Amino acid sequence: MKPTLTLLLTALLLVPLALCAMEPTSLKTEFLENPLGLDTAKPRFSWIVEDKTPGAKQTAYQVQAASSEKFDKADLWDSGKVVSDQSHLVEYAGQPLVSRQQVWWRVKTWDKAGKEGGWSKPASLEIGLLALTDWGQAKWITPPSLPQEESEVSKRWVQLALITDRLTPEQIENGRIDLSHVGPSSLLRKEFTLPSRVVRARLYLSTLGFHELTVNGKTMDDHRLETSPSHPPLFTYYVVKDVTKILKEGTNSMGLVLGNGRYVEGGWPYSYGDRGSALVRLVA
Repeated sequence: MKPTLTLLLTALLLVPLALCAMEPTSLKTEFLENPLGLDTAKPRFSWIVEDKTPGAKQTAYQVQAASSEKFDKADLWDSGKVVSDQSHLVEYAGQPLVSRQQVWWRVKTWDKAGKEGGWSKPASLEIGLLALTDWGQAKWITPPSLPQEESEVSKRWVQLALITDRLTPEQIENGRIDLSHVGPSSLLRKEFTLPSRVVRARLYLSTLGFHELTVNGKTMDDHRLETSPSHPPLFTYYVVKDVTKILKEGTNSMGLVLGNGRYVEGGWPYSYGDRGSALVRLVA
């Protein structure tokens, strides 16, 4: 009886593994997990098939996209069964997506024997601001230009910023001249009132120069010294923050440390600006 019992237990243990063999995992959109602020209306999906069968291979897939996490129906897109081993950068081809739209998507696959697997757990994405008009009445804020502070701290900062043991005297002097145009960071603050708690809130922020942002005295993530170098006459980058859980009913405040940063001033190469600027929009 023991051999039979052993074989039966082994078979029972293998059943869950077989059922889960073709369930896709690690769902990503444009290489990101559940991203906010995508700058495309045709995002691309990728996934990994967890199948430990020797010689495993995906032979087909089906992607569904919905406007609800509950997936009552795939009202945005249903690719149907697609015979393909592609599992990387599958482009969305459903209903047109618009700025700030939330989308949930899932995928299932078929293995080399043609066996259909189960649906993955849903992943999400959110479209960013695709048009300039989506910024509404937001306008650029530019603090007044301030002279560099002549203090022991600022002098020490200049010394640390210049790697003097690797530069010639002429390069050191040119570096000091460049740094002399870098003034202190500006501290900006804005208070606003909300009549009730919000269900969903996003803060969109574009700056010329590096920044650190707080809402009600709290940071939203561990990001520091955002954003990337840009060319203001042609384009600037922006970041998106989920501030839903930070905002509260009543008085709220937003703080912004706006520093200097590298951006193009009329051409190559990059150079430091003497002051930053910010464009902010809060949507709740």
